[in-house]
Amino acid sequence: MMIKNNEQTRNLQINHYEEIAMNAFPAIQSELYDGWVLRYTGGYTFRGNSVNPIYQGNINLEEKVLECERRYLEQGLPSVFKISEAVEEGLDLFLDHCGYAIKKKADIMTRELNDEIDNNLILNEGDLVDQVTIDYSITEDWLDEFVMLNGTNEEPMKSIAKEVLRKIQNPIFCASIKKDGEMVACGLGVFENGKIGLFDIRVLKPYRRLGLGAKICSKIMLEGIKQGAIKAYLQVAVENEGAIKLYNKLGFTKVYTYWYRVKGSN
Repeated sequence: MMIKNNEQTRNLQINHYEEIAMNAFPAIQSELYDGWVLRYTGGYTFRGNSVNPIYQGNINLEEKVLECERRYLEQGLPSVFKISEAVEEGLDLFLDHCGYAIKKKADIMTRELNDEIDNNLILNEGDLVDQVTIDYSITEDWLDEFVMLNGTNEEPMKSIAKEVLRKIQNPIFCASIKKDGEMVACGLGVFENGKIGLFDIRVLKPYRRLGLGAKICSKIMLEGIKQGAIKAYLQVAVENEGAIKLYNKLGFTKVYTYWYRVKGSN
């Protein structure tokens, strides 16, 4: 019974982070289907164009998967499922048998926050204040430079990316560092329910390994604390060893892994 209770508690924790992560980056369109959240965003990222099986439903898996495939086909999109260990039993194996390959894997990492910022979080607050700029709403100038630094340079994806960011309803912190008028590092913080999410921490290639990513992360967490955040979380690709090393230094530890299954993907 204790093992079952521990599993249920862990699944609730995972689903909580899945929910707030979806809120942090809204889809252009979404719908509920028997406990699953179907998200459509014109093909911009798996995150915005995937089935999220958050809740247990009543329809059998084969029927549900076929219906999801039909709905995504109508949207002109591939059928993609976002999977974690909290999804209903048998789904991941069923998708594997149906030809859905694992395409991407990412870790959710978290750390506790408190009023006393420790040395692992921030070494020189004055330096951060001087270098990192925070906007509390999305300005067009920040948005233009953000999507460029994020590698979204071509239409229609550039316009879709901007639309997604404009749809965020929770308090946001748009962080940037500029050199000679050019954005060389950026990141986005989204606050909800006592947690500050760190998203799209990017540094222009010539400025990497200079600690700018750590400054962006630390500044966003400081702003989150001002809002009442008691925990920070982020998502990072499992193969991004450099980023994981940085986040570990900042006090983050892995909570769980999620992955995307894509039909017919090699």
